[in-house]
Amino acid sequence: MIIANHCHIWPEKHSLDKSIKELVKDLKRYYIDGAVVYPPIPPFSNDISRYFPEGNQNKWITRIVEGYDMILIPWCTIDINNDPIAQIEEAHSLGCKGFKMHPQHQGFIPNSEKMFSIYEKISDLGLPILFHAGYHSPRPWDTLPRYFDDVSREFPKLKIIIEHMGMPFYDEAIVVAIHRKNVYLGLTRMIRIDGLFRLKIKEGGDIRLMILEDDGSEVFLPQSLYLHPKKLEDYIRTIGSDKFIWGLDWPYSRRPDVYIEVIDKLNISYIDKVRILGRNILRLSGM
Repeated sequence: MIIANHCHIWPEKHSLDKSIKELVKDLKRYYIDGAVVYPPIPPFSNDISRYFPEGNQNKWITRIVEGYDMILIPWCTIDINNDPIAQIEEAHSLGCKGFKMHPQHQGFIPNSEKMFSIYEKISDLGLPILFHAGYHSPRPWDTLPRYFDDVSREFPKLKIIIEHMGMPFYDEAIVVAIHRKNVYLGLTRMIRIDGLFRLKIKEGGDIRLMILEDDGSEVFLPQSLYLHPKKLEDYIRTIGSDKFIWGLDWPYSRRPDVYIEVIDKLNISYIDKVRILGRNILRLSGM
């Protein structure tokens, strides 16, 4: 069973191309069994709150997943400036299976004490929390993996996913995960793929980007920033496949087959691949 973690969806009336209907089409196209879905996070959700029931993106995400013939797992988010404890309790009551946070966009450093009451409540409820970490956003050093080491020590029962493995600070992420039982590593859009797929430079723009030769819509940072598959194999052997979770980052990536093929070619066991491609995120989601 393959589950695509890390899928962002938006209300259909705001963006049909980023709606859950389009996600389901893509999942079926590539024979993927389900996904973990996130609503827009604050502050982005504030600008489109009119599309949510009572202006609440968490109510929307837990309702929108109903009625589909595949596994769609709702994770919620938190406006840290607007009674976050009440939001967490409500999300839990709605059936939320975890929380997605984006420190750079939401304006916090992960190990800041102002976040501790939020972490404590999520930990008490037994839910996991995934943090964006690394270069896909400005100021990657604001989410260095070492900060999550502080959080994991302060809250040893809080299940933490360091997404993108803190790209490109992979070794630091491994150091945290290898000795912190409650820390997991997300493999979303950061595995090097140019050993199997042909890429070319994307012309124009301020940042040097690359695209697939056969699909100009699939965009990558320079491959030297990504984690080489051989290095990933070494990490998996070192700390165990139960620590790693593949994610898609839909709709910003719509080619799950690329990353699934890279993982399938890794020199690791079949059960390792099963865990990474779905079983681990199902377990953390309590399913």
